Amino acid sequence: MKEKVFIDSDTKLNDIVSFSQYIIGDRKLITIMGESHGYTKQCPGENINVEDYCLECVKMNNNCYILCEFSFNSLPPKHIFLLVNEVLKKITKDRIIPIDVRSIFLGLKNFNNFGNQSLKLWSSAKKCKKLYLDTYYDNLHHFRIDKSKYGKEEYKCLKTYNRSLCAEAKEISSLLGKINISQNLLYFWSNIMDFFILKYILSDDDTDYILLAGDNHRINLESILDKTQFATCINKQTIRNGEEIDENNCVSLYNSMLIR
Repeated sequence: MKEKVFIDSDTKLNDIVSFSQYIIGDRKLITIMGESHGYTKQCPGENINVEDYCLECVKMNNNCYILCEFSFNSLPPKHIFLLVNEVLKKITKDRIIPIDVRSIFLGLKNFNNFGNQSLKLWSSAKKCKKLYLDTYYDNLHHFRIDKSKYGKEEYKCLKTYNRSLCAEAKEISSLLGKINISQNLLYFWSNIMDFFILKYILSDDDTDYILLAGDNHRINLESILDKTQFATCINKQTIRNGEEIDENNCVSLYNSMLIR
């Protein structure tokens, strides 16, 4: 039996801009920590680093895994994903799951193109379609959902989200040659990554997950989970307002849940 423990101390999480927790189907705890790539903040008073929090969780709970935003085929750049690199130093690889599938589908070069919005590539409808939309359609077999691995409502949630990705791809296709679609494609592939995160956290088992990813992923995932009947939010905090971060504030672990 899982023992649920609530933290009663006002311990602050360093370097994090958001923190939320969900109970999925009364069987598993999902913790989402949003970072702003490159943002660091040493909180005043009692505090803990993200990597130490994650280490504490996996030590207490043998069925807890860390989902991290980096690729299966490359380590995250140190100047961008500072927190992920610190987690990789502290926690053994068998407890970490890389969940950024984008560079696998697109290739590292094409994925990294998103960092340069001024490339001539974005004005070429033919190249954009080939590299970023045809690649999606060519890999649709990876988006299949094994119904036996999910509860009825969780499966329905995944199917609905999968259909929304298809609709998004069609909408972007209709814009080819009309506008610069680099941002549209960036958000589209970000949403694709979230689909694969959902496949992990909604599975019909009692595995607990901690997700460490960019805060936009947190926002999107919360918008999905908050609409369901099977996910119960027990903690939700953010120090971000739009694109602005309140650097005078910190996320607190008070009243958050641990499993041991």
